[in-house]
Formats: sequence, structure tokens, C-alpha cells
Amino acid sequence: MISMINAFHKEGIQVITYGKASGGGIVGYELLRRRPELPGYTDGRPWLENYDAAYLDYIETISPTKFGEQRMVPGSPEEMEKDGYKGAGWFQ
Repeated sequence: MISMINAFHKEGIQVITYGKASGGGIVGYELLRRRPELPGYTDGRPWLENYDAAYLDYIETISPTKFGEQRMVPGSPEEMEKDGYKGAGWFQ
């Protein structure tokens, strides 16, 4: 990665990083359960995406990722069910 960044710099391209508020999956849920002071809040709601019990159920149902999976998002719940992620289809 460093060599890629250096190549970009030679071309005048600057590199930035981006962190999503929803990162962390199940580990992130546990961290925020234990440390609710970490996220920012507006009107009593944390600045997080999809952090609710239904989404946690979905993550737990489709986890762990199947060995050899190359896709970041393995498809819709219906496609995932067909690909062997048992129970994913329920979340359609």
C-alpha cells in the first residue's frame, strides 16, 4: 500500500482515509454496549448507521463469511441464502 501511495504522490495525487460510523460489526456493537460514551449523539441517538437489534440479528445470521468469499457484500439476502448463508433469506 505504501508503494501505491508513493506512486500517487509522484503524480500529484493526495491520499485520504475514510472511516464509516458503522464499522466494527459484532465487535463494534459490543464496544458501544460497553462504552456508550464513545459515539457522538444528536437528540439522544448515536451517530451510527444500522445499530439496532434487527441489524445485529442479521450480522449474526450471516456470520462468519464463507471461506473464500471475495465479495465485500455477498449479495441480497435472497442471493446469500442461495449461496449457502443459511437464514439470510429471512431478512428480505
